[in-house]
Amino acid sequence: MPISKEFIQETIDFWSPRYGYRISEEDALEIISNVKNYFKWLVDADREERKREHTINGR
Repeated sequence: MPISKEFIQETIDFWSPRYGYRISEEDALEIISNVKNYFKWLVDADREERKREHTINGR
């Protein structure tokens, strides 16, 4: 799914003050990708933990 220009701009507006300089669109796209991958990892880890608990508890 393509990332909208509006979301890229919101990312730039949010993160630029935290970095202390105006980040580029490329930086914003990298941040978006990193956050997406982090949350995907959390969901996958939770799913694996639930499978493990199911196996251990026999449910």
